[in-house]
Formats: sequence, structure tokens, C-alpha cells
Amino acid sequence: MTVLIHRVKTDLSADEISFLQFAPIKHILKTSRFRLDDEIKSVTSRLTEHRNRGSSEALATDQRLFWLKKNYDSILYQVNRQIFSQLQRVEDRQLSSIRDQFLGEEYDFCVEAIINPLLYTSQLSALPLLLNEYSAWSWNSEDSGFIDLNSQVEAPFNRRLKQIETKSIKEDQKAEAVEIHDDLGGLF
Repeated sequence: MTVLIHRVKTDLSADEISFLQFAPIKHILKTSRFRLDDEIKSVTSRLTEHRNRGSSEALATDQRLFWLKKNYDSILYQVNRQIFSQLQRVEDRQLSSIRDQFLGEEYDFCVEAIINPLLYTSQLSALPLLLNEYSAWSWNSEDSGFIDLNSQVEAPFNRRLKQIETKSIKEDQKAEAVEIHDDLGGLF
């Protein structure tokens, strides 16, 4: 990230840097998920071997597989939380001053978007995320800044990817009202 941010002095614009900062984060998330999926595949193949041989270790391996699948999101959440806490520490100690110096306040949203607990699990409805990050969700019908953060993240993407037409979240909310006809008299 330090090298990437320093490239604003040579060949990249601030928009390009904010755009490219998501690549290492995406790589981290894909790698942690891949490693967990790979472990599940490995345990599955060992279970198949144990069952084919009639080994007494089949039950223990089956329990291990069941535990991995049951705690998939919890494991993913804990691993990613550890990795992202290290990233946050580096951000606080080293990168924040470099960001301020070369990118300015306009790109402060990048840190919020990159080191976001909503990235830790495979889906937003995962129980570990809902239990541990409940304060990230709104309690009083407020958006908790997610809409503003989303529009700030979308802005550099829209400037860099002009050929791809995208609709923002707010435009999707203005859909036309459609009258629903129910032949079952309200039962449907």
C-alpha cells in the first residue's frame, strides 16, 4: 500500500490509487476463503479414504468435517478479523500520514471501506458478523453512514469505468410502483 500510494508522485492519479487499493484486500479475502475451502476439501477426501478402507478414523474425520462446515463463517470471520486488525494497526502507525500527505482528505473514505468488518464473512447474514458487529447496523432507521460511504466508493469507480453504465443505490429505490393483481382474493 505504501508503494502504491507513493506512485501518485510518478504515474498514477489519486483516483487510480483509491481504485487499486481494493485489489490487495480482495486478494486477502479470496485467499482466506480459498484456504478454508481447501481444508474442507482435504478433510472430505480423507473421509472418503477412511470410509473406503473401513478405518476407525472415519468417525473422527466426519466430525471434523461437520464442525468445519458448521463453523465456516465463524472461522472465516475470526481469521479475517485477525488479518484486518493487523492491517488496521499498520494503517494507524504508518499509512495514515502517507495517505494524508499524498491523497488528502478527499480519500479518507478508503480506509473505512477497506478495513470494514462487513468483509469478514462470506455473507452479510452470517451469524458471527451479526453477533459481533451489531453496532454496524442501524438501530433507529438511520443508515449509519453506509449510503455516504457507498457513494464515496462508487465515485472513483464511476470516474475510472465510464464505459460501464452503473446505477447507484438511490436510483434503484426510485422504481415505479407496480400494482399487484391477486386472483386469490388476498390469499396469495
